Amino acid sequence: MSDIEKRLLKLESKLRIYQIAFIGLLLGTGFMFLTGFGKKPVATDLVQAKEFQVVNDNGKVLMSLKKDSTGGGRISIYNNSGVNVLMMHSAIKGGRMSITAHDGNSGIVAAITEDNHGVLNVYNKWNNRICALGGDAKGGGVLNVYDNASEKMNGIWPKE
Repeated sequence: MSDIEKRLLKLESKLRIYQIAFIGLLLGTGFMFLTGFGKKPVATDLVQAKEFQVVNDNGKVLMSLKKDSTGGGRISIYNNSGVNVLMMHSAIKGGRMSITAHDGNSGIVAAITEDNHGVLNVYNKWNNRICALGGDAKGGGVLNVYDNASEKMNGIWPKE
């Protein structure tokens, strides 16, 4: 075999490698192009679980949605120290919401009483009730004020 024939065979084998690589590149590009125009993912209409949690990078729970002790729903929001500072949940007669300070003490509780009246309680920093606003048995409004140890001091209610 002459020197020219050897060189020609070597060039032909290199050409074959380049042809295969080029065809593979074209097929791969075509596949990527065609699959890129497929259906977009669609959000599901319903997601169900027994509990949902939002956590920070360290795994600490910041928000929780779950079932409460009455069998209804409960939403809890926690501060960065893990203290439950906002809670909304179902109660026997309706809903209840509480907002607390950063240490979990004091705050405000809004709820429905056993006789279906709304009530708003305000607590001091020692977690003693200092004010209650709500309804009486006849459907009138009542405002009670307490000292720092939750002893009733004064009240305002409708005339008889």
